[in-house]
Amino acid sequence: MVAEDRRLRLKGYEVYRFGGYELGRKGAADMLRQFFNQLLARHQ
Repeated sequence: MVAEDRRLRLKGYEVYRFGGYELGRKGAADMLRQFFNQLLARHQ
């Protein structure tokens, strides 16, 4: 996975990783919503 991150970054992509643990936690949907709202605001 780390090698793939490097390959994508060299091609100019931004890589954001989420672990299975954090996605399985209570409140994960809110965490993802907040992250994508912040990401969208950054690129507007």
